[in-house]
Amino acid sequence: IILTIEEITKPTTFEVRVNAPNEQLITKGEFVPVMGPFGVGKKVIDLEKIMIKDRGVYTLELFEKDGDKVKFLSSTILFIADYPPKRQLTKELVEEILKKEDVIVKSKTGSGKTASFGIPICENIDIENNNVQALIVVPTRELALQVKDEISNIGRLKKIRCSAIFGKQPIKEQIRELKQRVHIVVATPGRIIDHIGRNTINLDDIKYFIIDEADKMLNKGFIEDMEFILNKIPKKSAKGLFSATIDDDIQYICDKYLKVSNILDIKYNNVFDKKQIIENKIKSSEND
Repeated sequence: IILTIEEITKPTTFEVRVNAPNEQLITKGEFVPVMGPFGVGKKVIDLEKIMIKDRGVYTLELFEKDGDKVKFLSSTILFIADYPPKRQLTKELVEEILKKEDVIVKSKTGSGKTASFGIPICENIDIENNNVQALIVVPTRELALQVKDEISNIGRLKKIRCSAIFGKQPIKEQIRELKQRVHIVVATPGRIIDHIGRNTINLDDIKYFIIDEADKMLNKGFIEDMEFILNKIPKKSAKGLFSATIDDDIQYICDKYLKVSNILDIKYNNVFDKKQIIENKIKSSEND
C-alpha cells in the first residue's frame, strides 16, 4: 500500500500504526520520507511484513513526531486480512492500479485478486462525488454479490458505497438505488447493458473498469457485450482484465482496448482452500 503524505520541505519523522478491526494496535514503525520511486512524501507499506491473523478491515494511522510531541494526521483503510502466503496481495499489481494504469492479470480464483484491485480503487474514490466511479463486470450473480461484499468491507471506513446489479432482480429497485449515492458498481454484463440502454446509470465519472474472470465471461459468449461496455466508458479510465487463461478472444480485447504490453502472471500453489465455495451436484427425480 502506498501511503501518501503532503510534500515535505524538511526532514520530518512520521509514525505509522496499524490497528486491527477491534482497534487494537498490532504494529507500528517510524520513517522519514525521502525521494524515491514514488516521489517525495510517499511511503510504501510492505504488506508481507505485517502479521495478520484475523479477517477484517485494518486501519493505518499516520502521525507526525516532533520530539515528544505526536500529532495525528490521518487514517486510511489498509486491507482485508485472511490471506495466507499463497494468497498474498501482489504489491506490483496494487501499485499499478493505484497509479491508474491498465493491467492484464493471469490469476486463478482464490488468489486474492479482488482485494488487489479493490484496495487501490477504494483509495482513489472521491467520496464527495456521488456518481459511479468504478465499474466491475463479473460473469455470475454469485460472484457479483461476493465481490460487492468484499469491496464494501474494504471501503467501509471511507464510507464508500458499492452496489451489486444483476438479472433476476427487480430493475426498478436497481434504478432507485443507482439514483442514490453509489461509488462502485459490480454487475453482470446483460444487466449493466440494460441500464446503459435505459440511461439509468451515469458512466461519465468512471475512473476504473474491471473485467473479472474474463475467461468465464467470454466462454459464455459475452465478447460483444464486453466491447459494447468498453465503448461506453470514458477512454481515460483505467482498465483491468483478470483471467485464469488468456485465449485468442481475451487477447483480442486486450490488444484493442487496453494500453498494456505485458501480462502479470500471479502464480500460486494450492490456491483453493477449505474457505472457498464448494460446488455440489445433486441428482434428483421429478418426485423429489
